[in-house]
Amino acid sequence: MEKSPADAGGLGAGEKSRSYGSIQNASEETAKLRPLEDEDWLDSVDSSAPISPDVEVEWMKALLFVHTMCRSSWGRFAQVFFLSKGIGTFRIGIIQASMVLIESFTQPFWGWFADVTGRKRRVFACTQGATTVFFLLLSINALTSSFGGVLCVATLVNAFGNVGITNGHIVTLEQRLQVTGIFGKVRLYGAVAWGLGALFMGIFNSFFGWTGNTIFYTGTSLTAVLLSMRVLSVDPPKDRKEVVSKEVLPYLMTWRSISFFGEVLVAGIAQGFVERFLFIYLIDELGASTALCGGTVLLTVLFEIPIFHYYDKIETSIGRGGVLTIAYICYVIRVFGYTLLTTDTLEYVFLLETMHGITFALSYSSSVEYSRKLAPHQWAAFMQSLLYVVFFCVGPGVASLVGGFVMQTYGGKPLYLGAAMSMSGVVALRILKMVWDLRQGTYFHNPETFVHESPRQVEAAMPLTKNPSVAQSPMLSARSAATPRDSAA
Repeated sequence: MEKSPADAGGLGAGEKSRSYGSIQNASEETAKLRPLEDEDWLDSVDSSAPISPDVEVEWMKALLFVHTMCRSSWGRFAQVFFLSKGIGTFRIGIIQASMVLIESFTQPFWGWFADVTGRKRRVFACTQGATTVFFLLLSINALTSSFGGVLCVATLVNAFGNVGITNGHIVTLEQRLQVTGIFGKVRLYGAVAWGLGALFMGIFNSFFGWTGNTIFYTGTSLTAVLLSMRVLSVDPPKDRKEVVSKEVLPYLMTWRSISFFGEVLVAGIAQGFVERFLFIYLIDELGASTALCGGTVLLTVLFEIPIFHYYDKIETSIGRGGVLTIAYICYVIRVFGYTLLTTDTLEYVFLLETMHGITFALSYSSSVEYSRKLAPHQWAAFMQSLLYVVFFCVGPGVASLVGGFVMQTYGGKPLYLGAAMSMSGVVALRILKMVWDLRQGTYFHNPETFVHESPRQVEAAMPLTKNPSVAQSPMLSARSAATPRDSAA
């Protein structure tokens, strides 16, 4: 099927309407909301039907919910699997460091590949399928009866991470609909899924062992692939050419980018001490059950949900510096509280985990919103993959090695006491930075993009201009003039 010249040009204010086959009643404005589809077997699934912005966002919520439910059956429960194999905490640290090491290279690669080729749907489906196959291998005792076997299979499970593709699509959706603030409203469904998935997995694992995790992971993974056929789009040819013509490295070499990712790395290490070792600490040293561990995760998301939903208003009110300061203070309170727990006061861990919801939702939302401004939107999947790697892979990888050694040698309480003391220093630096910015009058400097401010004067990103032909829905049009802009920006 040949494409008309109007189709080949991608999105634009003056383009002609596209043909959508048997769909006769769709409006011209709505038809422009979805990019042109490719004509290969995986990208030709009939998802090109015009849909309203509200419906498109709802489909994205469904995909993120199911995909996160799938990931929750591995996540922290990897520690439970390793313990069931009789592996010590130091070796668990080695395994988890290897997992995040491989993902540190592969996650940005898949994001880069999806951006360059424009086939986000195909890349997502293939990586998700490969991950599922290797996850099933964990249930074969002949392969995972030794430390080396567990190390190899667990590492391969993490070799096909694709979170950056879905997050990048949300950022691209904001750009295409000319509405910001969508990420938090969609991401809160991931938070709900993470909590519910952890709760269900805690119960299933208590009754059925690792078989319950395997069945749940496989079912939700296949469902996520089916949903991706409807949700993830193929970039139009114009965007693909712009991606290839823009080199992303200069955007990453600015001082703004280096300092940002440096802070994200520190936050990722701090998070890693909790994500990689909290279950081990609760089960081995305090005698907790897997059901209790799963319940703690569910509780965290109850505090994440409102923060994700109203994040754009929160940052507008108190600034990014205030957001991160609150997140770090909550982290210090939480991990210091871990050191006070005993077998008789174990239930207080639920109270402490409320702080985790605040810490994660604030710090991660802030990072996503800031990182999308560091490079043109055509690199959205790569930038979100890179953010994911630093925050969830490199940082926790360092934490796995350090935390595994400390916990094996000294126990969990010294580990979390040291984490609390270290992050207290970060809190002090953040407060000093806030005071400095307030004195300089730059605290609320919040431009739409930092690309044009690059000292290397790289090619500027496409500006965010209102497209009068795209009618915004009531749900998405609520956010607009809330964020103050610096006139010089």
